[in-house]
Amino acid sequence: YWWLASNGYTQNLETAVTTVGSNSIALWQSYIAGLNPNDPNSQLRLFVTRGSGNNVVLHWNASTGRVYTVWSSTNGMSTFAPITSAADLPSTITAITNGPINTWPMTLYRLEVRKP
Repeated sequence: YWWLASNGYTQNLETAVTTVGSNSIALWQSYIAGLNPNDPNSQLRLFVTRGSGNNVVLHWNASTGRVYTVWSSTNGMSTFAPITSAADLPSTITAITNGPINTWPMTLYRLEVRKP
């Protein structure tokens, strides 16, 4: 409740599960991710760029006091699995190199954030 109040949400605090902040993210998700719900640009984003050779570089904006895991899948309809070298990363690590790049089937990535 202290986090909600510090961000200006003082009425009907039980609606934090369904209330969406200015950043278009549910308040509870903003809290878990360490985001500012009052800033439209405060969002958790995973960027994928081509690295050297046939590798891909994944990088994200991290928040202090959070733990990150990068998941991958070659089929968006099936389950994602954590990338072994990118599981439970501290907020001081904001990028990994993964490779080689799969052109077929393509690789999809997902970033998970949680409080330790």
